[in-house]
Amino acid sequence: MELEIFLRQKAVFYEKRDRSRTFLKVVDGKIVAYFSLALTVITEGKITSKISNGLRRRMDFHGDSINSFLLGQFSKADGVKPGIGPDLMADALSLFKDAKAIVGYRVSR
Repeated sequence: MELEIFLRQKAVFYEKRDRSRTFLKVVDGKIVAYFSLALTVITEGKITSKISNGLRRRMDFHGDSINSFLLGQFSKADGVKPGIGPDLMADALSLFKDAKAIVGYRVSR
């Protein structure tokens, strides 16, 4: 039920406004899982207290913000057995890799 609510109420709304893209995992003609990808901006002040200085340097902040991709709405459909997460994550990481090759980015969250 959560899947249907998200797809009908939020995914379409965000898609039409180019705020995110939702990807579906389909097995035997049924949607079994989904995730959304969006662009976001991470401001340095938001994260400096939560990460080490070394990681902050590796993130290569220039100015006070950095563009990143956001993985959101990572979920399986009701009734789907546990264990689909690694496959779904592999699909998401593959899309991140493709996007990085096209536009580049430093951080995913």
